[in-house]
Amino acid sequence: MRRLPFVKMSGAGNDFILLQKDWLGSAKVPAARLAKRLCLRRRSIGADGLLIVSRSGRLSYHNADGSAAFCANGSRCAAWWLLQT
Repeated sequence: MRRLPFVKMSGAGNDFILLQKDWLGSAKVPAARLAKRLCLRRRSIGADGLLIVSRSGRLSYHNADGSAAFCANGSRCAAWWLLQT
């Protein structure tokens, strides 16, 4: 398994794994599958959801079960991270 840089964030009681889209490189793993694998507690990083952010600010969010959704707490974390980088 290759190394993948990530940021672990917490917002209002939820925790998230944040990946910058560029960090994924040429990997063609669907975001839903990636969320299921990375968000597993005790077997992986563990989180409530996965945030994938592009440099332009485009955001995709997937719950730990892989379902796509909107998450206000995750959006706040992603916005803060974008402002800091």
